[in-house]
Amino acid sequence: MNWAVLGTLTAVPALDRPDLLAKPVALALEQLGADAALVGVAEIDPALADTAEFCAAYGSPMDGSANCVVVAGRRGEDTRYAACLVLATTRADVNGLVRKRLNARKASFAPMDDAVAITGMEYGGITPVGLPPDWRLFVDESLTSAPVVIVGADVKDAIFPHEDPLNKEITVQGLRYRVVGVLARKGEQFGWSPDNKVVLPYGTFARQFPYRVLEDGVGISVVPRRSEDLRLVVDKCVSILRARRKVPFNKPNDFAVSTPDQLISQFRQITGGITGAMVFIAGLSLLIGGVGVMNIMLVSVTERTREIGVRKALGAFRRDIVGQFLTEAVTLSSVGGVIGVAIGIGIAAMVKALVPALPTNIPLWSPIVGLAVSMGVGIFFGA
Repeated sequence: MNWAVLGTLTAVPALDRPDLLAKPVALALEQLGADAALVGVAEIDPALADTAEFCAAYGSPMDGSANCVVVAGRRGEDTRYAACLVLATTRADVNGLVRKRLNARKASFAPMDDAVAITGMEYGGITPVGLPPDWRLFVDESLTSAPVVIVGADVKDAIFPHEDPLNKEITVQGLRYRVVGVLARKGEQFGWSPDNKVVLPYGTFARQFPYRVLEDGVGISVVPRRSEDLRLVVDKCVSILRARRKVPFNKPNDFAVSTPDQLISQFRQITGGITGAMVFIAGLSLLIGGVGVMNIMLVSVTERTREIGVRKALGAFRRDIVGQFLTEAVTLSSVGGVIGVAIGIGIAAMVKALVPALPTNIPLWSPIVGLAVSMGVGIFFGA
């Protein structure tokens, strides 16, 4: 991931500079997993905590900078904290919207010492990443409606093949946007390239494509801090969405909630059905193949009655003759099994080469079992 930072600052992957991260931030990034690669960090002078001084020192415009401020709301002896993410040119509506959201009688900016002590971050370096889990985070609408985009690697190669696209402008259906990031290349997956896309802030997208929001709906991804909190997080999400969408208490949800467990269960049901069908087809194929082996051996025995008679006249026992024909039947079916295993390995290799996103793995026991079944068919039907 490449980031565009207006001014003289240079951003690097946050995980590459743990020395610049507060402990809560580093812990939160570890819990993010692969998504942590999307977070960048830039080294600044800690004395430049004031927004105006910071922007002047690093050449960053005020309307391109954001502040994360800590607000304390009080109701009686109870104090509730929240973080507000706003543009440097915007003031947080502390006594209005924030106070109501916190259900507090009074609300004000938290004292600097309290904010530093509770968040574990330095003054001027408080970020939305790593805040206490019970805090609410309010994001100003101006941040979600900024005219900026992040482009995929294919889009970058098509529009800016020989130059850095950061801070350049592109047009998306008639409107101009500034490129603030380039997604790392992922490669083609199932015939579709995730690198051929443009990512807009939600507010910006909803303003330009309102019909798409109404027709396709909105998907919200929520990641719990701990896996054991999944059920609690799902219940809270359902409660919030029902309240926001004004769903009556006696009516079902007008939205869907999917968890990884549900998706895995659905995937297992689909693969289970496919496996059952494959087993049925394989069993039918074995039956047909076995009948074919039986007919071949029947013809072979019929055409070689003279040979059988000569061998018996020379003293051959019944078991010797039966053993000969069983060996022929097993050899015949084993050759078919070897050919089938070779074709299966070839198909798996071809799929892996054509669709790298779909890994294929053939365990050692699989071809062994296949050959054993082929030999068993030869013994059973050739007897």
